[in-house]
Amino acid sequence: MPRSRISHESRAEVANERRCCIALLAIATLIALHPISTHDFWWQLSRGRVVVDGTLAPAQVLLAGETTASADWLGGMPIYALFSLGGIAALMGLKLLAASVVGLDLLFRQAPRRNAVSLAVVLLALLAARQAWEPTPLLFDTLGVTLVWSLVDQLQNRPSRRCLVLLLIAMSVWANIAPLCVLGIFVAVSAMLVRSQSSPSLFTPRRGGRIVMLMVVACCVTPRGVATLWDSIRLLVPLLTTSASVLQSTPWSPLALTIHNPECLAFVALSLALFFVLLQSRLSVSTVLTCCVIQLLAWSSQSNLAPGSIWMTLLLLRQLQADQVPALQVFKNRLLAEFAGKILPAGAVLLVAAAAVGSWPESISRAGWGIDPSISGVEFVESVQDVRTTGSAHCVGIREAGLLCWFKPEGAKPFDTPRHALLNGRLRQNVLLNQELSTGWQIPHRREDDSWGGWWLTLKERTTTLLIVPSDDTDLIRALEPTIWKPLSLSGASLVFGVAGDPACSPQIARILQLREHFDQSVWSYDPVSATGDEAHCDLVGLLTGNPTFEADLRLAETFRAMHLNVAALRVLSPVLRNGNRQVARDEFARSQLELGYSERLALGQSSLLRAIAFQETSTNSDAGHLVAEALNPPLMPDRTVTGKIQTAVRAFAAGETDRAIELLTDEQPELVYARAQLLFEAGRPGESISAYQTLITKFPESRLSIVGRNVLTSL
Repeated sequence: MPRSRISHESRAEVANERRCCIALLAIATLIALHPISTHDFWWQLSRGRVVVDGTLAPAQVLLAGETTASADWLGGMPIYALFSLGGIAALMGLKLLAASVVGLDLLFRQAPRRNAVSLAVVLLALLAARQAWEPTPLLFDTLGVTLVWSLVDQLQNRPSRRCLVLLLIAMSVWANIAPLCVLGIFVAVSAMLVRSQSSPSLFTPRRGGRIVMLMVVACCVTPRGVATLWDSIRLLVPLLTTSASVLQSTPWSPLALTIHNPECLAFVALSLALFFVLLQSRLSVSTVLTCCVIQLLAWSSQSNLAPGSIWMTLLLLRQLQADQVPALQVFKNRLLAEFAGKILPAGAVLLVAAAAVGSWPESISRAGWGIDPSISGVEFVESVQDVRTTGSAHCVGIREAGLLCWFKPEGAKPFDTPRHALLNGRLRQNVLLNQELSTGWQIPHRREDDSWGGWWLTLKERTTTLLIVPSDDTDLIRALEPTIWKPLSLSGASLVFGVAGDPACSPQIARILQLREHFDQSVWSYDPVSATGDEAHCDLVGLLTGNPTFEADLRLAETFRAMHLNVAALRVLSPVLRNGNRQVARDEFARSQLELGYSERLALGQSSLLRAIAFQETSTNSDAGHLVAEALNPPLMPDRTVTGKIQTAVRAFAAGETDRAIELLTDEQPELVYARAQLLFEAGRPGESISAYQTLITKFPESRLSIVGRNVLTSL
């Protein structure tokens, strides 16, 4: 072959690799460039802090409940050290670096060639493993998968003592900084078996068995010793010790519950690609068995999705390399093969873009920088900074435990976390306690399995002085309203509840009671979250488009409604409807209207036309008419003119046109005057609302609605 032709092909190959590298780095950045949103972020920082202070058992220092030592006791220290040195910027840099390094390794070391299909496979892997790029031990688990696969591959190619030592050191470090070290043993075995298909002379079962045994020994060099492997197996396959019904409300819930997430869809796409490749490959028992193990691990527990996706991608790229499958041409027809080769890359890029801009309904967050509002601790600090408590705190999830440990290290300690509850045999009890708090089961009672339930005695035995619950768990918040537990905060990702009458919590409870009345009954208007973010994070998509997400606003409205602050909830929803008129906001608006209408029915025997019409106009419930008749019992056969005016006014009010809605509601009928008074009050104009109520009482004294007017005037 002429030298000029070789040189030309070489330059073309270099140019192609450069383009692939640039595209990979750009899209990997887009995948990882999201605010830190993992729920165990504060928990890992707290673990790292106490380890730096000199403890070998961070969980025993941080938790009030009995717990064994943790094998991965060093898991939080690298994250804490990086945070101490560079703050959030350093951790965001770690996210970008980790995604880029893994992507480059997959594309330039594992893929058989650099083309559009290989690039698409790598991008799908990075998206499926997006949770792994957060600064938590899951990142170390995922990096461990790629590192062990590469080291075992090198041992297969060129056996050396140096490579074996590196592998054993990697396994020992993995066992001390991340919980899924046993996964490294499975990855090593699969790498040996898959490689033996193409190079059988380099693999012997005896040699492989010795390597695996040494890896097992390396994993046991932790504070937990030989129990490290059992702990890791239980965290990897929690179904071995816990029923599926208990796991559904934990971090180990089945993947099928979140199948619409971009990460899950990327995993499904990778699975289909591997399936089609295996169909035309030389099938082996080891490859099929490895594929089945990956699928079982991922589908049985969401926490296995990230490392499982990277493991499956390594297997897929190895199959492409071993069988020389050109561009996933699984179809016999050449045109169909080329079509599939173009659809896969385009689909991968579109899925990444949709997840980045937040247009995908189940996206975690939009592209941005900093700490996501879903784990922000700003409101949490304000709620507990003046509270001096002792005893323990019941934290529903790891986010709540982490917030308390990081921002309030003195005083009440979390009793448990889901992970330590699982490892110490308390997960079922923990889940049932959360369920009983949500359903209001306070007094002791027999459960279906003949065990004793009821949250009162359990919390008393634990000397619980604080409850910390997710703000989006509206059932639990609603169930706590009539109990002795009163909120110390009204907003934020997690809400703190203290005991009424506790001297440590009483001043803060009194302040929150005043705020509740102010938000729901006084002159107050809500300012929505800025499109560009807040002091804790920057929303890059909002910065470029000017469109906010309204996620925090909707969460606040749901929280207010759970606390029976329905007017306050409507005031929060008003700017959301005015700026976007999103269907989610309209549904929440309808639910608040339904609850206000039911309150009117309890007081008067019937709801007003305003509540019935407002619910029907904004609800997406196909059975809204029947629900109104059953729950609200509105007036039968109302005047059509009155109904038409209220309908038009509700539509205008929902669209943010408050003045136009008020003008439509004249003094001709009591329903119109009452509707005007209510809308003025919900718009934060109590002076004009009082005037409308006075008109209602003076002009229609015999109307049942005038009773509400008198009660309102008396309370105001």
